[in-house]
Amino acid sequence: MLDCLFIGSATQDVLLLIDEPPQSNRRLLARDISYVSGGIAATAASAFQKLGGSAGLVTAKGEESEITSFIVKDLEGQNFSYLQMVAVKGGMSSFSAIQVEKNGSRCITHYGGCIQQINVSSIDTSMFSETKLIHLGGLSDTAVVDCAQFYKENYQGIVSVDGGNYSRSVLESLLPYVDIMILDDTTVKKEFALPNKAVCNYFSDKGVTVSCITMGRHGSLAYFHDEYYSAPAFPVSVLDTTGAGDNFHGAFLYCYAVRHYDMERTLRFCNTFSAITCTGLGGRSRQLCFEEIWKAIERGEYDAK
Repeated sequence: MLDCLFIGSATQDVLLLIDEPPQSNRRLLARDISYVSGGIAATAASAFQKLGGSAGLVTAKGEESEITSFIVKDLEGQNFSYLQMVAVKGGMSSFSAIQVEKNGSRCITHYGGCIQQINVSSIDTSMFSETKLIHLGGLSDTAVVDCAQFYKENYQGIVSVDGGNYSRSVLESLLPYVDIMILDDTTVKKEFALPNKAVCNYFSDKGVTVSCITMGRHGSLAYFHDEYYSAPAFPVSVLDTTGAGDNFHGAFLYCYAVRHYDMERTLRFCNTFSAITCTGLGGRSRQLCFEEIWKAIERGEYDAK
């Protein structure tokens, strides 16, 4: 039995360290380059498993290429409790070029590739019966709604969605099937133009059990059982914020579904886990284990050295 089945993107990320923000019609020199594994669902699943949960991953892979080989090698090395890589004929595997500034800010150019071509009809759903929780991230607009609806109507389990970068219309379509909605404050501002608390309350009125908004250096906010909860960001020296939100999602689901923490403790733990991942390059190089996170929380600081 899986604690959580993650469904969505796995990518190869090329990180370019730059000294100033990118602008049009300019040539920038990179101080360094790093090839790392990423992806919304894959990074969240990795975080969940690193903390001690039993994670499964369903994703897509394109035709044979250096990018595909990189992704496959990484995912097979993760030793997930379950791994399904849907082969998309004629497709190209997901890829991101990420320019990372000195302060950790990023400019991401992402090619979704084959992940945009899969749907609930193209994946083996037999493992749906082996988990009480699924998390969807990085799927196409149609696929994320179809997967949420299919799982909720046929298995009645808990549906979690990474709502970042989806339009309001897609988020509205998801609400009848979603129990846990986590999105970033940038998406909230762009799609709803409402205060964070108002959006959480709106989701709750539509039937969402837990609404959570990540706010970067301002921490996180959640609405659960008619109460608002918040926690400040954990202080770190930021190197790269790539995957911070994905790591938050994986940690959140671990605290919620495995540890059964109260919401205040959950946010405090997830903010710490996510922040510490920002002290390394890429979303996975600084994923610490459960015990190490609590040590950092008790100290109130983390030394990346």
